[in-house]
Amino acid sequence: PSARVYMKSALLERQDNHQHAALNLLEEGIQAFPSAWKMWLMLAQLHESWVMGQGNAAQSESPLRGDASARVVYVKSLRKCETCVPLWIGWSRLEERGNLVPKARAVLERGRNACKKMAQVDQLWVESICVELRSGHREAVHSVLSRALNQCPISGRLLALAIAMEPRASQRARTVLALKSRCEDEA
Repeated sequence: PSARVYMKSALLERQDNHQHAALNLLEEGIQAFPSAWKMWLMLAQLHESWVMGQGNAAQSESPLRGDASARVVYVKSLRKCETCVPLWIGWSRLEERGNLVPKARAVLERGRNACKKMAQVDQLWVESICVELRSGHREAVHSVLSRALNQCPISGRLLALAIAMEPRASQRARTVLALKSRCEDEA
């Protein structure tokens, strides 16, 4: 068995609505392959989806306890896979769905600190900006975006977001600046 076999088996069980079998497969797979971040993510999502699909009555009978157990899974997973960007994003979205926006911000901040040297850190910045947009903090969006562009000045994702955030009249000028900063090494 490999990590991929465990993941595919758990996915099949989950699609057949055998939640407990999927849970057992994922836990067994994580013991065998503790650095397989996709299994950790699937396990956390399984805990999250259990509550959404079953309601409060089934929650008390189940070993899956929803958001609280999903948080525990995210914490354990990030001890093993500290620089895994999808795990940080998943955890922040869990907190945001629970109306804990400050907690979601803190999770993303910790993720950016852990993944500071990685190329995918811009995904965490984009997620931080999206959290601010979804929570309705327009002033904070510009602040986070400027900090993100200072840390990742040539990130295509962040530059595209900065262009989209500009008023229609100044988008063209912002695009030209983005192209110059992105291509200055090639000139």
